[in-house]
Amino acid sequence: MRSTDNSTSWYCEGCKTFHLNDHKKWTDDMGDFYCARAWKRLTKPQNNTFRQRVNYAREAFLLGEDSRAFDKCFEMYDGAFVVTALMRLCQTDTLLNQAIQKQMSRPGVIAWQKTAASLAHIPSTKLSQKAAAHRVYLENRAHGYVQPSLL
Repeated sequence: MRSTDNSTSWYCEGCKTFHLNDHKKWTDDMGDFYCARAWKRLTKPQNNTFRQRVNYAREAFLLGEDSRAFDKCFEMYDGAFVVTALMRLCQTDTLLNQAIQKQMSRPGVIAWQKTAASLAHIPSTKLSQKAAAHRVYLENRAHGYVQPSLL
C-alpha cells in the first residue's frame, strides 16, 4: 500500500499501520515507506549480544527485511544457535513461523529444523551461554568450523 499525494496518511511497512502525513517518513530502495521507529530498527540495529541478534532476526523476518545487518545475526560463529532460538520461537510465535515459511525455501526450512534438532539437548535457558562458549572455542581455533552438536 502506498500513500498518494492527496491522502492524509501513509502506510508504514515497518509497523504495518497508517501514519498521518505530518509523521516523518523514510523510503527504502524498494519504495516502501517507514516511520522513524521502524527505520531505526532497520538501519541501526543494536545486535551485539546473542539475545539482541535473535530479536533482530525475528523483527527482520516479520518486516521481510533482507539486509547486511540481518545476515550479521548469523555470522558470529554461533549461527546454529541463532537458528535454533528462532525455530523454538516459531513454536509459540505464529507470525514468525508464517514469515519464515513465506520467505525461506522449503529445503532451507528443513535445514533449519535439522539444525534445531541437533541442539535439542540444550535447554532454551542455556542457549545463549552455550552460544558464547562455542564462539570463544571457534575464535581460539586456528582454522576450521565444527558443527556445535558434535562438541
